[in-house]
Amino acid sequence: MANFKTCHNGHNYDSEQHEKCPYCPVNIEDIDYKQTLSEFKNTLAMTGTNELEKTVMDDEMADAAEHPFKKTQIIVDGKIGNILSQPGEKRKLFGWLVRFSDDQWDDDFRIYEGRNKIGSAVGCEIVIDNPSVSSEHATIFCREKEFLIKDNFSTNGTAINGVVISEGTLMDGDELKFGNALFKFKSIF
Repeated sequence: MANFKTCHNGHNYDSEQHEKCPYCPVNIEDIDYKQTLSEFKNTLAMTGTNELEKTVMDDEMADAAEHPFKKTQIIVDGKIGNILSQPGEKRKLFGWLVRFSDDQWDDDFRIYEGRNKIGSAVGCEIVIDNPSVSSEHATIFCREKEFLIKDNFSTNGTAINGVVISEGTLMDGDELKFGNALFKFKSIF
């Protein structure tokens, strides 16, 4: 039976077949990250091109005890942004959307305090896999026991209790329709 080990870079390998991790570059433990960063910056200066202008390395990270290239920041138009919320970030639970269409009776989605984007895009808090649902179909806003819903100019519309809306207030037990996807809204209040 294989004897699996995990290297310091997170690769799993069979230690009976390999003395060192076969996926890691040779001598990765001995790499001087400050020198690597310095050589990278010198390469940029010598080439004189703007191709790598948006790649940013934080000098303070190079001094950190952790791997300096472990943290990646996305820079768009000069602004640093995060794609996903930070791990451990908690919001209060305010309610649920329960699906009772498309033969998917067991789907339920939590509604949290603040903004809850609903759509078919991966970046939404509530992702609905249905061809009639737009990528960012609607948004539910929750604050102080009040629930507001706004249609985000979706192709197939949003309805509360059968009435197509552009904006509206949600009450416990309301029936919501995003395109052809039918849901029941439940509040904890």
